[in-house]
Order: sequence, then structure tokens, then C-alpha cells
Amino acid sequence: PDFVQSSAAWVSSVLHRLQPKGEDAQKIWDKTITERKLGLMEGPLSAAHFDAIHGHGRWRPVIRFGIDQKDGKYRVIDNGRSSSTNDTVSARERIHCCCLSGAVAAVRKFASLAGSVTAAGILMSTNDMERAFRQVPVRKDQLRYSVVAVWSPDDKEWVFFQLLAMPFG
Repeated sequence: PDFVQSSAAWVSSVLHRLQPKGEDAQKIWDKTITERKLGLMEGPLSAAHFDAIHGHGRWRPVIRFGIDQKDGKYRVIDNGRSSSTNDTVSARERIHCCCLSGAVAAVRKFASLAGSVTAAGILMSTNDMERAFRQVPVRKDQLRYSVVAVWSPDDKEWVFFQLLAMPFG
């Protein structure tokens, strides 16, 4: 079925899902509240709230789940596959990074033209940007599709958070 036309049925199915197993519900909730405190999302909000803003069946949440990683950290995942959100995303360009040698060659070229790396004003780093995609805001007209469903351990029901930044990285 069409992504938009099936949204009301999807929201209903989310509201009737079983809660996450074991300690996952609390871990997911805690991670979500941390993101809210960082200003990356708003909530918890009800389905009625999103119906009032966008219209019944005119918004679509992704379900948040979590995994224990090998390094001992707990990571939350916003499941765009089960909500069919992934099927609506396309990219016109792709950055292909096979190794660091291309970047090093570019720095050498700029440095040779400028006389030195310092003169070229080049700073290289291998540091990863923390929450890189969370620094990219969602377009206002796309907020209806940037909603995250989370089980509330206290209220024993599914609630929703408005994600204000890109959900993936």
C-alpha cells in the first residue's frame, strides 16, 4: 500500500504492539530522555497530538528498539525498515571512502602549492563527530515523518517523540 495511505493503519498497529522485553523498555526510555534533554527531540507526546498537528493518518512513526553492543554500550535504533520509511529515502550522491591515502594525497598537493601544510591552512583529524547526523535538522515539512515511538515503562503504553534532527548516521 501507499506510504501515506497506510499511515493511519501503521500508527494503530504501533499502539497495539507488545512492549519491549526485559530491561529494554527502561534502557530505551532512558536513552530517549537523554536525547530530549540534549534538545534533539520533544516529547513524550500522544498520537492525538500528532493527529491534531498533521491530520489523522498524515504522520508516520518509526519504532525505537535497542541493542547491547560488543563494547558494552547500549545503542538505540530507530527502525525505518519496519515502518517502510527506508523505502521512501533516496540519495543522489554517495561519498566513497576506500582509504586514507586519497586524503593524504590531496593534503600533499595543497601543501606543495602553498609551500607547506601550515601555509595551506590544513588540519587533518581522524576524530569522529559525536552525534554527527543529530546536528542536521529535519525540514519542517518532513517532521510528520520524523516521529519516534517509544514504550513508556511508567505509563505502560506507546508514546511518541518528535525527532528534530536526522535519525540516522
